[in-house]
Amino acid sequence: MAAGDRARIANAIKATLPAGAKAPNGGTTAPSSAARERMGLNNNRQAPAAMGLSSAHAFSNKPGSAPAPGTPPASAAMPWDAAAANDENSAQRLYEEKETGLGAGWYQTQQEFGLDPGFNDFSTNPYSKAAQLQRSYDQAKLSSVNSFAARGHLYSGALVGREEGNERNLNEGTNSLRNAYSQAQAQKVASELSAEEARNNTDNEAEWKAIQAANEAPLEAQTAPAAASSAAKGAKQTKSSKRITAAIAPARKAR
Repeated sequence: MAAGDRARIANAIKATLPAGAKAPNGGTTAPSSAARERMGLNNNRQAPAAMGLSSAHAFSNKPGSAPAPGTPPASAAMPWDAAAANDENSAQRLYEEKETGLGAGWYQTQQEFGLDPGFNDFSTNPYSKAAQLQRSYDQAKLSSVNSFAARGHLYSGALVGREEGNERNLNEGTNSLRNAYSQAQAQKVASELSAEEARNNTDNEAEWKAIQAANEAPLEAQTAPAAASSAAKGAKQTKSSKRITAAIAPARKAR
């Protein structure tokens, strides 16, 4: 390229820059390789299609480049909804109150049955069902021994049969007690699941109402200045490109 052409190009680039700004290549008269490529002067560079790459792939990693065609825009966060937040807080409060009540009720159930560790000490929990069952067995066993001993049959087979009957009554009573305790456990779990389901249903309904409210709400006014700023910026860049093209045209014709 002739020296006169380079000078005209440098002057055209300086005319598009703000006052006091330097050229992108540090202020030299000749444009940088990046500027030459933008102005179509670097014909030695291969096009993206010649290298087997699409235009979207070739420029996708450049800072500030526009997204490839067909790329969905980033979704904006859903605005905060006061009614939905109140419904969710109320559902959570009711759930916690339900859980607290179930916990207190289950503590009483454990104390009533006396089967779990911490509740099966008959000296500290003497009125539990398990303690009463054991006490009935001990009394029946003692009564059988005293009765047969008084009649002189302490070592007779009849006493052995009576003791086996007492053992059987204890085992049957224990089995019935454990079955009733298992039913109480199942009822507690069902109540917990029901409370959790009620909370989740309320949360889902509140979220759906918030989505409907967001869809029906008008577009926020704060998006208008951003759109106007983008349009003005694009118009300014178009004017700069036109001035550079007009200054370079004579140089291209001279070549």
